[in-house]
Amino acid sequence: MAKTSQEISLLFRKAKVDRSWSFDDNRSTDTWTHGFHRYPAKFLPELVKKLIERYAKKDDLVADLFAGCGTTLVESKIHGKRCVGVDINPVSRLITEAKTNAIEPRKLDRYFQKVLRDISKYKYDKSAIVQKHQRLVYWFGKRRRAKIDYLYKSIAGLRDKNVKIFFQCALSNILKNCSRWLQTSTKPQIDPDKKSADPFLAFKYQAKRMISQNKTYYNHLKAQKILSTSCKIKLADAKHTGIRSNSVGIIITSPPYVTSYEYADIHQLTGYWFSYFKNIHTFRRKFIGTFYSGNNSLVVNGALAQQTVQKLFSKDPRTAKEVANFFNDMDHWLSVG
Repeated sequence: MAKTSQEISLLFRKAKVDRSWSFDDNRSTDTWTHGFHRYPAKFLPELVKKLIERYAKKDDLVADLFAGCGTTLVESKIHGKRCVGVDINPVSRLITEAKTNAIEPRKLDRYFQKVLRDISKYKYDKSAIVQKHQRLVYWFGKRRRAKIDYLYKSIAGLRDKNVKIFFQCALSNILKNCSRWLQTSTKPQIDPDKKSADPFLAFKYQAKRMISQNKTYYNHLKAQKILSTSCKIKLADAKHTGIRSNSVGIIITSPPYVTSYEYADIHQLTGYWFSYFKNIHTFRRKFIGTFYSGNNSLVVNGALAQQTVQKLFSKDPRTAKEVANFFNDMDHWLSVG
């Protein structure tokens, strides 16, 4: 027999609280390589760790179908578990590849010294034209653009693929600090009073911090003899992952939530610099539940969902449309899954 909301509420009040899932005062986002790159609404590493240790079997392939910045994949590799992640955002793939591919520390140091030597040779040429997307002129002053472009080209010239990805991730993470973007905002807006960071100084600090974290990560994997543990990140739609049927032992994921962040907007600086897209309007439409999908339907499956959308529409039509898009996108994802 279906329970009333009052009965359900009473059950929750009587339920015993397991404090081991609260992770009070935990700083796990700073462990291993989790702190390589800022990312809103991060999956708590300690939660993934606990789920793996409690539920994953010895030979399970761990999957994250909304991989984000790769938290599940890093924790899986730390535990010696084969893993695969999927995300539609190329910035997510960049971050995840940098975080999961442990690099031999001495090799990484050698490449870092090469980049530092390149930086020491830099001379500003005011006549040089940075051949990048025009939108970057909006976000960066000319001198900042010139230095970032110089760094970008220096890193692009590195021969080792994983090292190149590592330093591209470092460069990606400093772009917001070096731009006119309002520092405290996840929405794209200009801070007219901001004194943006110097790209070279910001990059050196970021790279050194990442190098230190990579060393700890690498040494742990080497000591546990799990350096070669398979870990893959696929740039794909969660509705069409390409992962072989019945190959996954456990899925640990944090799906998008209604009226979630517009990741296309948040990551547009990296997207433009790394030429991941030319038209952000088209790129936005690929994300689940986005306002920019072009879908104007307010019809959704489920009586409660439909009631929610209708109530919202009378107060805020835009939010109602976002919620309807989210319900329909997730319904489609579940049906194809």
